[in-house]
Amino acid sequence: MPLGMTYSNGVFLDGSVHWYSYAETSLYFHIDSQSVKQMPMPWMFLSEGINLDIMYFGESRGHMHLVLTKGRSSLEFDVFEMEFEYTGWSLSYHVNLQSMRMVFPELTWNFINKNAVFSVLSIIQGEKDEEKKAVIFVDGRAMSYNLCDGTSIKICDLEPRPRHSDFARVPWHYEGCQAYAYFQSLVSV
Repeated sequence: MPLGMTYSNGVFLDGSVHWYSYAETSLYFHIDSQSVKQMPMPWMFLSEGINLDIMYFGESRGHMHLVLTKGRSSLEFDVFEMEFEYTGWSLSYHVNLQSMRMVFPELTWNFINKNAVFSVLSIIQGEKDEEKKAVIFVDGRAMSYNLCDGTSIKICDLEPRPRHSDFARVPWHYEGCQAYAYFQSLVSV
């Protein structure tokens, strides 16, 4: 198994469950063939001296996305998309959230602590590429950021859940934020 494999929060796509690692390759389990296969990671993981964090790993409309940042307190990140038949990742977007910071000056972006100042909750693949958006969580709000034109809108305010006393000074702990796609089903939850 590659070093740094993350087996929590697997992503289901095309009959397989995918997991990421901070190594040259990651793994996925193909359910029908009951086999484990390798999936390459972006070339930056091979470069020495580059310290990258994975902010998001997920799927939308049959597209696998990976979001990388060079620092958890940075306002910049890169969005990658898996190429056909796992041949590699292509850089789709380089995002700088400075424009969102200017449009919404009331957001604090809490740069004081060493935790992330925002979290990428999801990359949403629209029917057309120009409709691709990132859902960002910052300062207690879910925000939508259009990856093509850089515009952003507030989706909703969110209430923090009670945390341990260690986090009492910081109402939002971004590194544990996750979102899941909602779809209707016949099963009552």
